[in-house]
Parts: sequence; structure tokens; C-alpha cells
Amino acid sequence: MQDNGGPIDPSSGPERGANGANNWPLRGGKVSNWEGGIRGNAFVSGGFVPPAARGTARQGLVGIEDWYVTLCGLAGVPVHDEGAARAGLPPVDGVDQWAYLSGVNSTPPRSEWLIGAPYPIPGPPGMGNGTVQGIISPPWKYIIGNMTRSVWLGPVYPNASTDWDAGALFDCGDPLLPYAVRPGCLFDVFSDPEERRDVAADFPDVVQALRARVAAAARGVFDPDRGAEDGLACETALHTWHGFWGPYTP
Repeated sequence: MQDNGGPIDPSSGPERGANGANNWPLRGGKVSNWEGGIRGNAFVSGGFVPPAARGTARQGLVGIEDWYVTLCGLAGVPVHDEGAARAGLPPVDGVDQWAYLSGVNSTPPRSEWLIGAPYPIPGPPGMGNGTVQGIISPPWKYIIGNMTRSVWLGPVYPNASTDWDAGALFDCGDPLLPYAVRPGCLFDVFSDPEERRDVAADFPDVVQALRARVAAAARGVFDPDRGAEDGLACETALHTWHGFWGPYTP
């Protein structure tokens, strides 16, 4: 399981191929909203997997936030956290995927997946910088914003024939500007997983509907100001909580 695609670096310069990742044949990599940045493989194994489900594949949407809910269900513990609710935190927005993954139900429980911002966008005072910059609603993927790492790598990367600028931008529009300025980019990621053809101009009704859904979801993002980085948090995790994040006093 992974939370993002592999990080890729420009093939020229001192950091050439430093991370060693390759998301071929998908476009882009970590810190981008291309499929190479947000699509990942996950494997479920172990004796708890029903025999009929072993060796099978699922193509439905599963977000990283779903694993917490799924594992809670398998462990028989509640997802709801009374302490978090009393503190004003919103409920967990993942869905239990076990019936789908285990083959009990062939219908994916998730019909859409919201895409966040690859780079921080300043929010209102007292809030963080989270926002929604896209959505996957099969078969469509709609994204808005200036995309970085907008490249396709080859089966072998890096190599002498590859040369690109990691900071070069692909314009899918500014999420803060009106729809008429640049409506965003639309891809059929089921028939075109490499995102080679932007079909926004061919399906304006789909674009408008998905942009409205993105705008509505963005109004409900919970992303409070988490404060400045503090090295004491790492020290506490290492020496007090034995490698796990936990409470500490700054």
C-alpha cells in the first residue's frame, strides 16, 4: 500500500534521478495530481483472505483514508471517536472496503474520490492550506490547477535520452479563477490511464458538473493550522513513544 506515486527528478542537473522512482507508463510522479502521483498498487494477503478472492484484482476506487475504516471493521473496533467528536473534529470520511476486496460484494462502495492540492494554497486566517483540486468519478478524472512533473517516463529511467524540467507547468486552470477563464482538464482514466488526451472540450457538461462537485467539497475541507514544525515532536516519537507519533509538550 502507498499514499502517492514515486518521486521523480529531472534527468539533468545534480539531482538527476536521485530518488530512483519510475511510474511508467503513468504520467508524472509524487507532488503532482497526475496518475503517476496519486495512483498506486496495494496488495491484501494472509489467511484471512477468502480462497475465492486470492489472486484476483479489483479496479474500483480505494482511497488511503479507506484503509483505517476497513482495518477497524476487521478488528471489530468502532470507527467513531467520542474524544475527537467532543473536540470538534469531523467524522472519518473513509469507507469500509472489506466486502468488496474479499469478493462478498462486487460493487465498489466508493463512487468518487476527491483529489487534494499537490502544493500548498494559502487558506483563510487560522486555517491550513488544504483544498480540493480534482475528482475521480469513473470513468472521469477532472483536475484543476497548474500541474508539475507533467511528463511520461520510459521503461528505463533516468537515461541519456530523457531531459525535462520538473518545475514546468501544465495549465489546467487556476482554481481561484472563474470557470470561463480555464475550466480544467478532463481525462477518461479508465480507457486513457496515461492521461494523454484532455477531453474537456468534448464533454463540457461533465466538466461543469464535476467542477461544481469539487467546489462544493472544497467548502467542507477540514485543514486547521497545525503550527510550525517542531523537532521535539520527532524526538518524542523516537524516545518516548518508541517510534510512533504521540502527544508532546512543546
